Amino acid sequence: MFGVDIENSGNLPDYYLDDELRFFLDNFTQSEIEYVLNGNSEDTKKHFTCLFSMKEAIVKANNYYKPRRFNTIEITFSSEGRPMFDGFLLSYGYANNTCVAVAFLSPESM
Repeated sequence: MFGVDIENSGNLPDYYLDDELRFFLDNFTQSEIEYVLNGNSEDTKKHFTCLFSMKEAIVKANNYYKPRRFNTIEITFSSEGRPMFDGFLLSYGYANNTCVAVAFLSPESM
């Protein structure tokens, strides 16, 4: 089973706007926020968009995650920068302000 999601960066608010902070706290873990903010500041919106898109793809691949809040679904990254979530293979691409994410339920999880 797999899930696919496409998300445009324009659909997400800007992190630096105080009145939009609730969106980020509701959809990302503290570790994810720190990971993005410690990276290249020019890519902040891109990284948040791709994290959000990967979470959407995970939910589409396995409805078990559908009732869970996004800030309880934590995506981590390998030392090479590969996104990871237990039981899934994740991939994403970003171009023209749009992220395409794919989540494959790994065979061991089925």
